[in-house]
Parts: sequence; structure tokens; C-alpha cells
Amino acid sequence: MLQEKKYFDNLEQLQNSSLDSHNFLEIDLRFQNLDKLTKNFAGAIAKCTNLSALVIILSSNHIDETGVSDLGTALANCNNLKDLKLYLGYCQIGAQGVQNLGFALENCKILQNLTLFLQNNQIGSQGASDLSSSLSKCIELQRLNIDLSSNQIELKGISDLGSALAKCSKLTTLTIYIRDNKISDKGASSLGRELAKSSTIKNLALYLQENSISNQGASNLSLQLANFQNLQIVTLGLSLNKIGDDGAVCLGQNLANIPFLTTLALLLYMNKITDIQLKKLRRKILKLKRLTIYFEKFKRD
Repeated sequence: MLQEKKYFDNLEQLQNSSLDSHNFLEIDLRFQNLDKLTKNFAGAIAKCTNLSALVIILSSNHIDETGVSDLGTALANCNNLKDLKLYLGYCQIGAQGVQNLGFALENCKILQNLTLFLQNNQIGSQGASDLSSSLSKCIELQRLNIDLSSNQIELKGISDLGSALAKCSKLTTLTIYIRDNKISDKGASSLGRELAKSSTIKNLALYLQENSISNQGASNLSLQLANFQNLQIVTLGLSLNKIGDDGAVCLGQNLANIPFLTTLALLLYMNKITDIQLKKLRRKILKLKRLTIYFEKFKRD
């Protein structure tokens, strides 16, 4: 049965609604200077005990650690949530705040679909590690879309993320935005190595732009992709890095070895790859008979 979605872009209207009657709720309070009202907002969410689907857009507010904790406590009351989308980009959230949010997600025992956008905050590697630990305990999770771009995340944070998500035994679709961090070659390699331990992921999108990834990182990451047991759909965003011709050669060879690959999107603009090598890479990929859909972006618009 299709649920009716209720939409609110005003906190007072939300508070005055019949909170315990909502099943599918979208709340858009971005750019509303919510920092002093977060507790009131969280109090309203805590009373929405029958929600199965929830979209919260709080981007570009100043939400301190206490505010995130209050929101997390409220979400922990929503025991029936199966589909959750949280947009918390540009909110000055730190490591402690994201840890508290992670604790709340652990309590959403039947959560299947999660979108979590935390770009341009102050999470760091420790925050990424703590959040990852919590995500590994979301045992019913099937689809995850997570954005941790511009958060000063280094090797340990990205490695822990890969390790944790590989433990989600029902996860089939995974999208990770980790642009503009500090993961470099070792981080890209570690992410691929850890995620390859998953036996369930079929659809994988990795956006790793602006991470100082060079030939070695591109080679190791793509080599690990060939180790996935059931991978069919791959999006690989490696633009704005330091990949040269040797890296492109390895990419072509390794991506061709993904056994069940049917769909590939490859983003490589603003690297150090020559036009000749890009043409060779394209020819290599297009020879794959099992590939039914291929998209590339080798030049910036």
C-alpha cells in the first residue's frame, strides 16, 4: 500500500500536526538558523513513533554537538523506520556529534535504506571511524548512500568505513562520496580491499575526486574491484586526482576482470592521462561483451 507523504517546511506547523499519525514524513528546514530550535525539532520527531519513512533536510544550519545528540535521541524512538534520509551538510558537526548520531542509527533495528549526507562538516577520521562502527550494526541495511566529502578524513577513517560496511550482510547497493579528503593512494587501496570482503554488494559507486590519488592508488583500487564476488554495476569517480597513463592502463586491465560487470561509469577528467591513453582505455572497455551500459567523462565541461 502506497503511503501518503506529509511535507513540512515550517517547524511550528510540524509541532502542531498529529505527530503520532505520520507514516511517511519529509521535513525541509534548511537555511533556517535552526541552532537554537534543534531541541524543539527533535522533540517533535521523537513523538512520530509510527514513521516507516522519514526525510530530514537540515543542511546549512549551525547544529552543535548537543543538537545532533538531541536529534539522534529522537530518531532512536522511531522504531519502525525502514527508510531514512538525513541531509546534514554544512552544519559544523564534529566527531562527537556524528558518534552520537551513529548510536541512534544502531537503535533503528529494521532500517533497510539509509541516505546520510554529512558533507562539509568537521568529522575527521575519528568521527568517520565511530560512525562506521555504528553502521556495521545496522544488520538489515540493504541500500546506503553516504556523503562524507570535505571532512578531513584520512587513511584510518576510510579504512574503517570499508571494513564496517563489508560486515553489513544484506547490503546490495552502496554509494560513497568521499571527495576532497586526505585518503590518497593508501586510503583508496584500503577502501577497495575492505569492501571486497562483502559477498552481497552488486551496485557500487565510489566518488573519490580530489584525494591526491595517483597511479598506484588507481591500480590497487581497481584491482580490488575485480575481487568482488557479485559486483555488476560500478561507478568510479576519480576526477581531479594525479592519475597518469600507467594508472589508466591498470584501470583498463583491472576493470575488464570484474567477472559479472554489466554497467560501468568512469569519471577521469582533470588527471594526467594523455588523450592517446584515454582512447586506448575506451577501446579496452568497449571490447567487453558482457558490458551493456557504459558512460565516461574524460573531459571537464
